[in-house]
Amino acid sequence: MQATIAPFVAARGSHADAHVNAIAEMAYQTIVVPLFDDRLSERAHAIDVFEDHIAEVQATIPGDRLLTFDLREGWAPLCAFLGVDVPDIPFPKTNSSREFTEDEWATEQVVPE
Repeated sequence: MQATIAPFVAARGSHADAHVNAIAEMAYQTIVVPLFDDRLSERAHAIDVFEDHIAEVQATIPGDRLLTFDLREGWAPLCAFLGVDVPDIPFPKTNSSREFTEDEWATEQVVPE
């Protein structure tokens, strides 16, 4: 989050593409301000918001209907929860910080003339 989404949103208005600026502004207005109290760049606060949300979901959804797992655990917990066999293919590892900043939402800035 600190290496990808926070800087992407903070750069709203200076992305080279108007559509990308609009997405960054939308994220700011609908997520950063109301959910993170405009404090997304404050790591401890952002973690508290995430942990509070996870706790609320876990308190609301019955345990037998909810899987909370760390993606680093791979297929096993997901497949066990779904009652299916683990596939013979590696667990997907996409959406890295590099992919986000270089491929998906290039964050090059507009340089004023």
